[in-house]
Amino acid sequence: MRKPLLLVVLAMGLVLGSGTGLQAGDARTDTVPPFMAVAFENTVMSHYPDGGWVKHWFNRDGSYEGRFSDGTRITARWQVDRDKVCLTRIRPGFMIPRFCSDIV
Repeated sequence: MRKPLLLVVLAMGLVLGSGTGLQAGDARTDTVPPFMAVAFENTVMSHYPDGGWVKHWFNRDGSYEGRFSDGTRITARWQVDRDKVCLTRIRPGFMIPRFCSDIV
């Protein structure tokens, strides 16, 4: 069962490119940090040693979708907080209301 894998995926860090001058706050404004802008209209992939994967879609409006190799799908809201990307309103619900991961 892979549903808890999201926590591992995000704990390992999402590969979104690099940027300087990271700013705290809501990334859904007109000034989106460059490291997030590269994710829009693209699929960010996370691969794991057991052969599993997760596809991540970050949208400019702050929405997020994820699909696991076992078919599990999740939705959430994302925002940038300093040098982390954070997910909130994760559905189906997880035990934590907010999860943040380093951006690598």
